[in-house]
Amino acid sequence: MIVNGALSGFALVLRLLTGPGDRVVVDAPSYPMAINAIRGASCRPIGVSLPEKGWDCDGLAAT
Repeated sequence: MIVNGALSGFALVLRLLTGPGDRVVVDAPSYPMAINAIRGASCRPIGVSLPEKGWDCDGLAAT
């Protein structure tokens, strides 16, 4: 699939894989335009800080 850029591809994938009210986990702080795309897909961005060792999968499961 060809898209106009990373952000338009991200927005398209969001609309395909999520539904209104779904939570989308992002690292905090995150790219503001990605947050806008998540909200534009009627989803809720959930900011999670990224520890030095990488994502905490147990912590994500609790989110």
